[in-house]
Amino acid sequence: TSFAEVIRQRGFVVTYVMLLRIPLFQKLEREDDSEVLPMLRALTINAGATITAESRSHHGLFVVVDGKVEVDHPDGRLVLGDGDVFGGLPGIKVTESAHATYAVTMVRLLLLESVDYVRLQERRPGLDERMKAALAAAPAAEGV
Repeated sequence: TSFAEVIRQRGFVVTYVMLLRIPLFQKLEREDDSEVLPMLRALTINAGATITAESRSHHGLFVVVDGKVEVDHPDGRLVLGDGDVFGGLPGIKVTESAHATYAVTMVRLLLLESVDYVRLQERRPGLDERMKAALAAAPAAEGV
């Protein structure tokens, strides 16, 4: 039973309804959302764990579903919460690659990996412009 509890805590199912509660995905076309959904990885990270090292923050776009994430920043500690985004995709930088990120609390994240985003761009003409516009309107920590 403890094994089942660990699995329950670590995994969560990403549904279309959950996706639409996140500001970033509210700004995309519905067809974009349904293409992105199966490519998202659900991650649960324990408090205190490193999410991205300085050189790895642009291997994908991270969305905070639940919890708090700390971003190392030259101007001090920045904390991201529900709905905030960090990382980056090819041609889209949300946070600087020099900023490592850590879980302040247990955090649930969605990850769209860069390689999957490139495949999506091939299938969804105009996705890059729509994603840039959606990210510009989505919550993010100031100065990240």
